Amino acid sequence: MAAADRIFKNMTVFHDGLALLGECIDFTPPILAIQTEEFRAGGMDAAIELDMGMETLKASYTMAGVNPEVLKSLGKRVNVVFKGALDSRGEVTPYECKVTARVTGIDKGTITVGSVSPLTVSLTCEYYKESVGGSVIAEIDVVNSLRIINGVDQLATMRAAMGL
Repeated sequence: MAAADRIFKNMTVFHDGLALLGECIDFTPPILAIQTEEFRAGGMDAAIELDMGMETLKASYTMAGVNPEVLKSLGKRVNVVFKGALDSRGEVTPYECKVTARVTGIDKGTITVGSVSPLTVSLTCEYYKESVGGSVIAEIDVVNSLRIINGVDQLATMRAAMGL
């Protein structure tokens, strides 16, 4: 299947239940990255990288214009849901990204008369869930030490060792 078979044809964002249909221009989901530390001990021919947890999960979205309800959420913990329609030669597959996050920034950029003045909302996430066609691809709950990727709970033994 070619990449051209999985194109976002449409999307919307919900900010704490508020539908931003017709307002949201783009959405940047968190980058999923393992924080590593290089380790090399005696007898090892090369270093290896140890899993030290995940990098901070940051997301953002951009709106065309100002929404007072979104502006009021600076510093608050909110639920944001991105819903997209992936088109594969006429067959549409739903895509969903859910985050629970703190609104850490609202950038109004440069406001220019007579043109769209985008507003960017920055989020630091504590929960993330990504689904394609109803199948969960990734679910991460930072606070509860949960990292499920493709159905495998990568932190289950760690939680068990801590009695959780």
